[in-house]
Amino acid sequence: MTENQDQLRRLEEQWNIVMAEDERKHSLISDLFGYISDLSTQLAEAQMDLRDRKDMLELKRTKLDHAEKQLEDLRRKTDEHVFSMVIIDGDNMPFQDEFVKDGLLGGKRVASLLRKAIVEDVKSRFPSLPANAQVVIRVYANLKGLSKKYRELLPESGSFEDFVRGFNTVNPTCDFIDAGCGKECADEKIKAALKFGLGDSHCKQVFFGGPGDNGYARVFDSFLEDLAIREQITLMAGPPFAYELAAIKDKFQNVVFDNIFRSHKLPSDAIRRTSFHITPPGTPMPSNSPLNFAAAAKAPSSPAQSPTAQLYCPETKPPSNSTILRNKLGQRVDSRLSYTQSDFSSLKDLSVLEWT
Repeated sequence: MTENQDQLRRLEEQWNIVMAEDERKHSLISDLFGYISDLSTQLAEAQMDLRDRKDMLELKRTKLDHAEKQLEDLRRKTDEHVFSMVIIDGDNMPFQDEFVKDGLLGGKRVASLLRKAIVEDVKSRFPSLPANAQVVIRVYANLKGLSKKYRELLPESGSFEDFVRGFNTVNPTCDFIDAGCGKECADEKIKAALKFGLGDSHCKQVFFGGPGDNGYARVFDSFLEDLAIREQITLMAGPPFAYELAAIKDKFQNVVFDNIFRSHKLPSDAIRRTSFHITPPGTPMPSNSPLNFAAAAKAPSSPAQSPTAQLYCPETKPPSNSTILRNKLGQRVDSRLSYTQSDFSSLKDLSVLEWT
């Protein structure tokens, strides 16, 4: 082989090597462009996804801001309607006599004092409550019965009706309510008021005054297992707590307003206007001997006696041994009384007056 041919062969081999390198470069560059294309597609998709997420996040942020504004408005509106409720059994939790004596002015004065005392107590125990929290006072009582009691207990005072009128006019949220003559009437209204107050989210504290009635113990027994409700109830002291209420009162918050409420109930006999005094007979009277009602009805009262009516029992002579009355079983019996219809009516009227 000539020298030229050998050189040509070497050049051809070098060319082939160069061409192979070029092919590898071309393949590498083609792969790079394909990879870049795939990355560009993924980047575009990621950018679209990110844009969607940004839009969603912005929407959620807008909704959150709106919700926070609504919540703040709701809090503000709730604070505007926050109140404490005072529920009083007026038959068992009487106000101090001095207020009732003053009639209209006394009613206004005690309502104002009670509202002020409740506001100060709530502010000291719950400083986070808004300063404009309202106080709603409901007193339930048998107004007819209380009026009769106070007429007897405080005869020189202003009328009890004037006292109630003054209590009701001092503030729109103060009400002295006639619950009716039946005991259950006041009880049911008080239970309904308790249920209303404890179930209202605006009501932060319920004050209850009616310590002298054991019937309320069953109501408060049902709250003993619920700490949240127990903390929402404050028992007001006045007359001594009835036995069953005294056993559980320390499970609740307690407060005393001794300048507003009596420490004892009203006298149970305040409405009795007439008492009867039975004068024993001059001679011993057999246990089975009847009273002579006709003589008792006609017996005059002594001028030196008080206006209070007195009932006298006349002497009765023991039955003669010769005239012993017996029934068909052989048992001793008394003889029939002799009286007129007018005598009976007079005694009946006196008996009715005793218990009115």
